[in-house]
Amino acid sequence: SFLTHLIRSPNQELGHFDCLNLIVECCKHPDYEIAEKTFYFWYRLAEQLWRSDDVKLWDQFRPHIENLILSLTVQCRFDEDRLPSSKEDDFIDFRERAADVVRDIVFSVGYLTCFKKLYA
Repeated sequence: SFLTHLIRSPNQELGHFDCLNLIVECCKHPDYEIAEKTFYFWYRLAEQLWRSDDVKLWDQFRPHIENLILSLTVQCRFDEDRLPSSKEDDFIDFRERAADVVRDIVFSVGYLTCFKKLYA
């Protein structure tokens, strides 16, 4: 699978980061449901990185994970002009699942680094 290649040979051949960048781009799509389709991938990536316990490997993924976290932060903002709708509950659920993704993967960039980037 792509994830296996990504972990075993990051930024080479089938594990090239261009593919990872495309997945991050999905998280920037205006329709939050597109971003949600990537959540399982991010969970699996976090799991693989955690198991590797290899800080050098984490460092290779850091810029992509930072982009992911920033993208999800933007996606999760409530639009003040938006009227409540039946999709509002779906959006709240999306925000909770996005928070789970961030919680699962933030270890690889560091909590302090993450907060500094978000509130800089």
